[in-house]
Amino acid sequence: MAKFRLVILTPEKELFNDEIERVLVPTERGSLTVLYRNYPVLSLLQTGIITVKQGKNKKTIHYAISHGVLNSERDVVYILGGAIESSNQIDVARALAAKERAEARLEKSRQGDNVDVQRAQAALNRALTRLKVSSIND
Repeated sequence: MAKFRLVILTPEKELFNDEIERVLVPTERGSLTVLYRNYPVLSLLQTGIITVKQGKNKKTIHYAISHGVLNSERDVVYILGGAIESSNQIDVARALAAKERAEARLEKSRQGDNVDVQRAQAALNRALTRLKVSSIND
């Protein structure tokens, strides 16, 4: 299968820059798979898992993303995100604590407290995504 370059960037650093076969990303309209010589795409990314397939004899890499943008050009794809972490970068204890805090806020909202439910649900989704990615063996 033909390959193309994928570059994954956050404001702090470049996380990935290599040739790959395909990348699967979570967009606002559902999952999107980008292949070699895909049509140009510009898409907003939502909380979810980025799956990078490097090739037959190479591993698949997973990243948790909280939000970002995908820009697909002819032979290169850029993923720019505010927070992107690979499975070995995720602090599981911190993700568990974030999950518990979000669940507690959602429970308070059910009891009638004034809680920003959308914000609490988004925090819970981010924490669950981070925990899921941390459990994947890359």
